[in-house]
Amino acid sequence: MAGGGNHNHGQELERARSVQLSMLPEVPRIEGLEIAASYRACDMLGGDFYDFILIDNWRLGVVIADVSGHGTAAALLMAAAKKVLQLCGRGTISPRQTLLEVNDSIRADIPNGMFLSALYGVIDIRTQKLCFASCGHNPPVIRRGDRLNYNWNHDNAPVLGIMPSAQLDKFLREEFVQLQPDDLLLFYTDGLTEAFNPQKAMYGEERLAARIASSPGGGAQALVDAIRADVDTFRQDATLSDDETLLVIRIGQPRQQVAPLISGGSSSTVSLPTFRTPMIGRDLELGEVAGKLKGRQHPVLTVVGTAGAGKSRVAIAATEAAQDAFPGGVHYVDLQKARSVGDVCRQVATALRLGDDETRLGLRISMALQNPSGATLLVLDNCEGARDAVRRCIDEWHARADTLNVLATSRVPLDVKGEFCLTVRPLATPRPGRDVLKTPADAEKFDAVKLFIQRAREADPAFRYTEQNYQDIARICARLDGLPQAIELAAGRTAVLSPRQILERLD
Repeated sequence: MAGGGNHNHGQELERARSVQLSMLPEVPRIEGLEIAASYRACDMLGGDFYDFILIDNWRLGVVIADVSGHGTAAALLMAAAKKVLQLCGRGTISPRQTLLEVNDSIRADIPNGMFLSALYGVIDIRTQKLCFASCGHNPPVIRRGDRLNYNWNHDNAPVLGIMPSAQLDKFLREEFVQLQPDDLLLFYTDGLTEAFNPQKAMYGEERLAARIASSPGGGAQALVDAIRADVDTFRQDATLSDDETLLVIRIGQPRQQVAPLISGGSSSTVSLPTFRTPMIGRDLELGEVAGKLKGRQHPVLTVVGTAGAGKSRVAIAATEAAQDAFPGGVHYVDLQKARSVGDVCRQVATALRLGDDETRLGLRISMALQNPSGATLLVLDNCEGARDAVRRCIDEWHARADTLNVLATSRVPLDVKGEFCLTVRPLATPRPGRDVLKTPADAEKFDAVKLFIQRAREADPAFRYTEQNYQDIARICARLDGLPQAIELAAGRTAVLSPRQILERLD
């Protein structure tokens, strides 16, 4: 029985190891950066980890951390800390602030005697500037040509998990570095420098620095391989005494055009609703809305009108006419079912293909809408059910995305900053007792009647507009107040009812 229990325990540890290894991220492919990573655990389960955080369009977070001890407890704390770092890091460009938030989040749950050291850096891919902060962790090393830089202005802060952030705040400082082409940036855990050989000698920081400096020119992976090989040679046959983790980033040549990190969610491909039938009687409104869009004088343009007036069709047709004015892309979102800020953000995130993760979703939407190619148009259709939520979202997005333009449709104005409203009114229709209709041609001058005739012919190819039915059709259009949607529904009944019968049912 005991042997069977040990066998099952071993299987559980092996499964846990597999899960832990699967949590290590794939190395991202980013223009201007070459990244390589290495991880080896001394036990079945380790306490080291590294991760990459897409903070916004232009900033990449890079973290390496070491949980005290190793084994199951260290692995569990590692998993929790990794998740908290992702949650706190997104949208926060200050590594110092992120580490303070992480400390507050995990401190209450860390078992007595355990702690976490962490080095967190933020790289701006546009400027190639690095900002980093460290809590009890080995500082980064930068190789520039044949010189190394590992002496920094500020002392290391205490490790995470042993004091409240109000106290940690007094010690934690940020360092700023302007990276240069061909720089090699190295993050590592002390398992490398504290590796022992059979004679109990320690590898040490001096040997690591010498290996970095003497490594032949090459990329990030070449340096990772050289360091690992040197540590293994030094260790000889001695077993690992601690987890060993290493990250190397090689800085590429600066580029005039830099691809945003999360623009993959924000495609410039236009995906607008399509209609089988042509729009009737809206040339004036279409021209006005399209003209305002092309001019981009108003950050928010709202097409307002009563239900069924045709606001959506006018907005969509105007978007098609003006889309070339938005090199950053056009995105359409139907908010008919939205009621809250969360609803609005989820619908927009779906349109931008940002995935299901709702962490700091408003910020991620703002970043996705800020396109370096130029102005972006966000079309928000049917906003009246979530008017207050839409207003709050637009204010937040505009605060971070200054190239964003919004075209909205709503029964009432949104009352958002910078809004300009254009009203879509019902179609012109004969007024009973005021417009004299002596012939079918007199009635057909009105756009409402034209719409009815066209939709009736689409519903029933045998339909005829005649002396016998033009007065009834005119009265139908007047009874429906010239609202296109209602007229189209009524005209669709001509396949089974005559205009007189439709009018009688309206009465």
